Amino acid sequence: MPDLAALELLLAVARLGSLGRAARELGITQPAASGRIRSMERLLGVALVDRSPRGSRLTGAGALVTDWARRIVEAAEAFDAGAQALRDRRDSRLRVVASMTIAEYLLPGWLVALRARWPDTAVSLLVGNSAVVAERLLAGEADVGFVEGIGVPAGLDGVVVAQDRLVVVVAPGHAWARRRAPIGAAELAASPLILREEGSGTRAVLDAALGGLARPLLELSSTTAVKSAAVSGAGPAVLSELAVGEELAARRLVGIPVDGVRLRRELRAVWPVGHVPAGPVRELLSLTRGSGDPWRGAPSVGLRPRPPSPSARPAPPRGVLPPTHPFTLGRRVGPSPSPRPRPPAVRVAPCGCARGFSHPPTRSPSAAEWASRSRPACGPRSSASRPVAAPAASPTRPPVCPWPQGGRPALAPPAALPSASRPRPAICGPAAWGGWEG
Repeated sequence: MPDLAALELLLAVARLGSLGRAARELGITQPAASGRIRSMERLLGVALVDRSPRGSRLTGAGALVTDWARRIVEAAEAFDAGAQALRDRRDSRLRVVASMTIAEYLLPGWLVALRARWPDTAVSLLVGNSAVVAERLLAGEADVGFVEGIGVPAGLDGVVVAQDRLVVVVAPGHAWARRRAPIGAAELAASPLILREEGSGTRAVLDAALGGLARPLLELSSTTAVKSAAVSGAGPAVLSELAVGEELAARRLVGIPVDGVRLRRELRAVWPVGHVPAGPVRELLSLTRGSGDPWRGAPSVGLRPRPPSPSARPAPPRGVLPPTHPFTLGRRVGPSPSPRPRPPAVRVAPCGCARGFSHPPTRSPSAAEWASRSRPACGPRSSASRPVAAPAASPTRPPVCPWPQGGRPALAPPAALPSASRPRPAICGPAAWGGWEG
């Protein structure tokens, strides 16, 4: 069976009477068009086109095959139009069901961004706890859902879109607001709490963290109701960090540190097993996970953005070269030449005796060096960029330089001189050794 591209080429040749004009109309080269016709002729076993300098015309078999090809191409176009209509119908609406926290604090921003990309898509949002989200999706009443529980509900596939943390909050007048030590798991489990109802993701995460030992003081079916009860001083509450951010900043609620309890959770987008997200659903998922397509391995984006690496440098604006660019510095672009070897630096002491040596000296000169009047015994240059600290002054270990100002070595070590002839050390020269000279 020839493919549709070859059949469309045959119809174009029959309509235009030229293989070259048919190739230009379809946007292919004439050799490629000739190759398609030859392949179709080999496949069918009959000649379809007679080629001549005056043009191309169909053979008798080619005219018959053209009639069949026309019906096939028309059927394919009708099929494609029907599929496009189905896609347009699908893309014309988006039914979303989400749990309380996501619906109140995250989805509004995502849906506004989706509206900018898909302005013709009508979006409807249903709100319920995580159990209701799973029921609506399995019943076919929603296209995509968002849950806050521990894992993916049965019968659904999902992907993590954000991270969240539960916090224990109390009113400023509560006794816990004045304590400094964190609350342990046992104390939290033994205390009556204002909780969400059974079936909510927040309640499921807390029950899993406390082993199902949470004691409800009040069970309320909305995050706003739980928060209002906590602000009024009814008791401690466990809520999402997203839900109480403003209250904590305004000091209407106080966060209580908890020790030994894992209250972190993952927020997920879910859909029925076997359904491949497409159209506005796929676009919405890409918005929830930041820039990029989630099906191409884009990393999940949590509620707190990751701080940039200290070594990372911000990229310059497009069209602006960085200050260190060769064009900016006026240098020719190319491989960097190897640096020339630089001669070692020579540091000279004030007395002129420390050529190539560190100063002050790292050790005292020996008696043989004094006797031979050899070059200064300041020792090899230190590997550090700064000179070594001078040793403490003593009759046998001078603090600075062993040579007089003229660079001439002394005739006798300082130990041979009486202590009375050694004045206080100066910066350099004989005074630094006690004022003696040979």
